[in-house]
Amino acid sequence: MLVVAGLRQISSWRRWQLAAFEYDRIRQLGLPTNSIELNTYAAVSAGTSDATPIWNVPIGQSLALKKAHTWDFPLSRDEWVFPPLPNTEWPDLDKEAQFIASQNIYYQSVDTALATEGDCCYVSDYTPAMILLPHIDGLRSIQHFLVLRAYVWAHQGDTRGVAADLLGLLQMGETLHREPMLVSQIVRVSMHDYSLACLEQLLPSIASEAETLELIQAELLSIDLRKGMHRGLIGQRALVVGELNQSLSGRLRGAWHGDDSLAVLQGLGDVEEEIAQDWPVPLQLLDRYDQNIDFRTFGSRSPWGQQDVPPSAQPGMIASRIELTAEVTARLRAAAAAVAAVRYHTATGNWPETLEALVPEHLAEVPLDPCTGEPLRLARTNTELRFYSVGVDRVDDGGQELPTESPDGPQVRQGEPDVVFRVPLDLSEHSSGQ
Repeated sequence: MLVVAGLRQISSWRRWQLAAFEYDRIRQLGLPTNSIELNTYAAVSAGTSDATPIWNVPIGQSLALKKAHTWDFPLSRDEWVFPPLPNTEWPDLDKEAQFIASQNIYYQSVDTALATEGDCCYVSDYTPAMILLPHIDGLRSIQHFLVLRAYVWAHQGDTRGVAADLLGLLQMGETLHREPMLVSQIVRVSMHDYSLACLEQLLPSIASEAETLELIQAELLSIDLRKGMHRGLIGQRALVVGELNQSLSGRLRGAWHGDDSLAVLQGLGDVEEEIAQDWPVPLQLLDRYDQNIDFRTFGSRSPWGQQDVPPSAQPGMIASRIELTAEVTARLRAAAAAVAAVRYHTATGNWPETLEALVPEHLAEVPLDPCTGEPLRLARTNTELRFYSVGVDRVDDGGQELPTESPDGPQVRQGEPDVVFRVPLDLSEHSSGQ
């Protein structure tokens, strides 16, 4: 018995020592290892403007405003809803236009925030065990009302307003790009996915807005969702290991699950090694982690609740989001190529035969497919151009993306088998209002 107890003590001491070495390595990289250090890491850098107070104004207004408005645009991938397209009838158009006009103060605060340069730091303190993220709902609501205004303006023929709001949707999602929270980065990916669907629908309406199209293209190319997920991993690691080490409840929770800091550090280290590298390297995680885990119902019926996720499951939580992150990255890059093609068409009256034809006048280079590391592809049908990635299966299906089977709801394309951004060859057919 004494020998067994001694061996366990030696093993425990050895694991503590290995964890201490890993903490030192992380700190030498300038990265946080607990929630206190995370506060410094997440703060807006010295010399950079803090746009958070400006954004908090429409965020605070949005929550109340959405309750007063009956139109609903869910952001779930399975429940997307859009206003009617510009070339279709919209019975409620006058009512919605009147609503937008009545909320002039709110929209002014949104436009002011969009025009404000600087980074945002919505969470002021990462020390509490439970961190509230009310800004997430506020940003979703702002997206809701920007989409509403963009479609109203599209029906009214205000192309400049439509273009500004489409650019604003992308810029608003990027206010989360520095947030070291996994949930924030997942929401950021989802918001961009939804905004891209709106851009695909309304791009024909803004073909004449050359200056704003160029800004939209630049914004699309600047968005790096992989770096955001890496930052989310850094924050998640600091929060989890910090709780395990610095609070009684954290130590008890770790003991309940049979976890310790070393297990979490090693697991997240394996995932970080992949995510820290450029695409397509992070997709290697698809072969190592189940991509179909629903972490909303994942748990152990522990004293911390049925949805308590064991600390050692954190690597799987992050890896399970890599497929969607790759798909949305592919759609962002395909959208940038599509915008460049619209600019090319406006300038020449023709559509490009290849993506290379856009270089260097309208694209510095052909964007790479995150799923393969090779250039994106272009297919042409009788009615549209398809800018596409071959998807995570790495099989070229000619730019075919199938919608979900949903007889009771809207058809949402899910990046299978290819990830596609479409542009109609006849822009005028898709841009006329009522």
